[in-house]
Amino acid sequence: MRYLILASGLLVGLITAASSDPIPNEMVRVPSGVYVMGEVGATCGLDEHEVTLSEELDLGQHEVTNQEYLNALQWAYDQGYVTASAASVLDNLDGSTEVLLDLDHAGCEIQFDSTGTFYLRESPSVSAQIAYPEGYDPSDHPVKAVSWFGAVRYCDWLSLQAGLPRAYEHSGDWMCNTGDPYAAHGYRLPTDAEWEYAAQWDDERRYPWGNGSPDCSRANYRTFPNPCVGWTAPVGSYPFAPQALGLANMGGNLREWCDDWWVCDLGTESVTDPTSPADGTSRMLRGGNWDQGLGLRCATRLGVSPVAADGSVGFRVAKTAIAACCVGSVCVVATYSECDVFGGAWIDGSETCDPSPCVPVACCIDDVCQIQTPNDCLSLGGAWQYLVQSCDPNPCIEHACCIDTTCATLLLGDCLQDGGYWLEELSSCDPNPCPQLAGACCFPDGTCSMILQAGCDADPDGTWFGGTCDPNPCPQPEGACCFPDESCQILTEAACAGDWLGMDLVCDPNPCPIAACCIEDVCETLREYSCVLLGGEWQVEYASCTPDPCMPDLIILRPDGSGDFPTIQTAITASAAQDTIELEDGIYVGDGNRGVDFLGRAIVVRSQSGDPRSCVIDCEYVSRGFSFQNGESEESSLEGVTIRNGADESGAGIYFYGSSPRVSDCILDGNHATLAGGGMYSNFASPTVSGCTFSQNVAQLGGAMFLLDSPAGSLLGCTLAHNSAASGGGVFCNASAVWMEKCIVAFGTQGEATFSAVGGTVTLSCSDIYGNAGGDWVGGIADQLGLDDNFALDPCFCDPDSSDYYLCDSSPCLHLTCGQIGAWPQGCEELQDVEQDPAGPGIPANLVLLPNTPNPFGRLTHIAYGIPTSSIPMPVQLTIHDCGGRLVRYLSEVSREPGNHRIAWDGTGQSGESVPAGVYFYQLRWNGRSATRRMLVVR
Repeated sequence: MRYLILASGLLVGLITAASSDPIPNEMVRVPSGVYVMGEVGATCGLDEHEVTLSEELDLGQHEVTNQEYLNALQWAYDQGYVTASAASVLDNLDGSTEVLLDLDHAGCEIQFDSTGTFYLRESPSVSAQIAYPEGYDPSDHPVKAVSWFGAVRYCDWLSLQAGLPRAYEHSGDWMCNTGDPYAAHGYRLPTDAEWEYAAQWDDERRYPWGNGSPDCSRANYRTFPNPCVGWTAPVGSYPFAPQALGLANMGGNLREWCDDWWVCDLGTESVTDPTSPADGTSRMLRGGNWDQGLGLRCATRLGVSPVAADGSVGFRVAKTAIAACCVGSVCVVATYSECDVFGGAWIDGSETCDPSPCVPVACCIDDVCQIQTPNDCLSLGGAWQYLVQSCDPNPCIEHACCIDTTCATLLLGDCLQDGGYWLEELSSCDPNPCPQLAGACCFPDGTCSMILQAGCDADPDGTWFGGTCDPNPCPQPEGACCFPDESCQILTEAACAGDWLGMDLVCDPNPCPIAACCIEDVCETLREYSCVLLGGEWQVEYASCTPDPCMPDLIILRPDGSGDFPTIQTAITASAAQDTIELEDGIYVGDGNRGVDFLGRAIVVRSQSGDPRSCVIDCEYVSRGFSFQNGESEESSLEGVTIRNGADESGAGIYFYGSSPRVSDCILDGNHATLAGGGMYSNFASPTVSGCTFSQNVAQLGGAMFLLDSPAGSLLGCTLAHNSAASGGGVFCNASAVWMEKCIVAFGTQGEATFSAVGGTVTLSCSDIYGNAGGDWVGGIADQLGLDDNFALDPCFCDPDSSDYYLCDSSPCLHLTCGQIGAWPQGCEELQDVEQDPAGPGIPANLVLLPNTPNPFGRLTHIAYGIPTSSIPMPVQLTIHDCGGRLVRYLSEVSREPGNHRIAWDGTGQSGESVPAGVYFYQLRWNGRSATRRMLVVR
């Protein structure tokens, strides 16, 4: 006798679940329990308090990958749950139109084509190309450029696929399960408390891997100046941490969205199953990321707007553990706590009541069959026979089972569960009896498979023909066929004498024209369909690759407006992604060269020489220098320029809002804000600032930099000197977190070095804070002196009075374990060989005037001189003269302390005009003595 599942609906359900398993990756069980949340020293996680989590949690082993997100996204698009364009994916559930995925973001590795298909590409970002010069497979990298809404919608899609209630069904408030995420049965994001509990399991460790300091063998994050990877790593690339749970990338790779609204102060009261506030402005982020060193501690808590979608944020999926709960013979699906309230038995491992684990079924104890409930069967050490409710015939003896044309000897229940056909009369698969039971099953693409009729009928794409597949009985599909003249006909592949593009394409619109296709920076002539399949961008306006439309443009600007565009702003407005705008040395003034808006462009604006002293943006106290306020990412970069004399209420030098660009090797000098952020102002932003100098910037709050609601700002290798503010002469941090590594904050003329307002955290590593008028290691950073290589010593600038922040050879900021700190290297060597006064080390015995460097020069040169000891302070006069002896510029007319000094000349006269090319003389006068040297200005 042969047994086949007769409940075809049940068979279809099983096959569908098996072929589109919604679980995104292996889910790790996190047991319920009690722990201490928070840690002194963490960012916005300072308050230690006891937390009880009463529900068991299933948590994604790793972050959701690009391939996993793409699979679910394609399904959601096909169902009409989202809309998409080449730029973004928008929600289409519950009347929402939130942006879920920013496809235009350079970090986004998921793209969308005109055929309605999502596909993967390697990121065109500079960071990715540097990290993986030979290329990489984006499929197992974590998805990025996804908003908080895009993360929770992914959870909803999984719930819909699995037949579970959506956790985020909403009417505008997006609360999880009406405010009780722990009772949700569908997929969701972990709560803030759940994430930290899992990360520090089970010894309340500082980092997910333990208490050892971060290094590149433990996590993917940014050290300075060199990152560990410089881009995301494939999920699971690092040892599991916590190892006991087998979780991956809880620290580093990407920050992860959590369910909660972000609040900094959680208090010290004990709580059970804590939930999010009802509303807020920022959603919770946990874990560090590849692009910054902040946030690796288990307790560090950051927040950012839920609409933010950048290359440093991803997520992992969670789900409260649910299982069948047997209340007598009645089965309900419940959480552990719910089942306990019902007085039932929780059948862990079975998430469905169809079939019911509470109804007696066949139970095999060795080869003896008994009728038992599944739970009783397991307690007796038996094997529960899924779908078998009778012991006649005996299902406990293995017989041949045909699964398609493959034969295996199985118990009846195992055979039926696998969709097989059980042959009771055969105890062996030798010879294989299954091929004779199979027949031809045809699919829409014209392929034929020899499978069982039950399997063919259960597949929604299958059509049963019977017989054999030789010859192929299946109708062949028709599709677009392209001919050399770019005309199109609908034909089968066999009838197409040209290029058959497949059954997915029709001839209206015509898919046959050939044009340039940009695959990153490489140009090929292809049809649009082929171009998109290869991850390229089709350039329909270019019939060929000559001229090449794919190479990023290099735009050259000159101070006099004679470059490719007259101003910086006009160049940015005309630019495209990945372009580079180079500024020739000189002084840029006037409208269009100040108050410059990056307009969201993923471009680089940089000085051609790389020397910020030679390339100056002079705002003339009319407006600020630059704004990044249109969602700019790390692909937007400003490099190697000076921004001086900026003026605005906030952010007189640079203004950041809702962006995360890079600013490197720049000088912000003499900028004045009437309220906040003389040098820089950051609001809902996460800029990365490296190698920059902030000098003589003024504001009421944050002389050099002010941060508000900014979760992850970074100052790396920067020098902050002679800045002034009533609070925070260097940095003012309000409801924000800023990471400062290898920085010098010195000689602030007003205000403390840093000031942390409510919810503000400044974290320092290998940094020197010294000589600030309002205090150095005070306030929120008082406990960091002496930790992580932080110290308080005179940095020994070469000539701070002249804004020369090179370091003397005895500077404590040189030769440290972490390397040199500050924006400027050692640079006072030229006066070391001068005869020294024995009574005063570092003081020359005579008046000294050294050759200027560089010489010849175009835009900036430095003049080094030495003043001997004097019984009374004497004024120093340093002047520039032309060949006729006429005075061109006073550089110094003030008293100087005995010692070595340096001053810069930018090639301008007394009124600020650039002097003509030619020979000039510079003369030093002091105490009746003088010295003169010659220099050459070139234009």
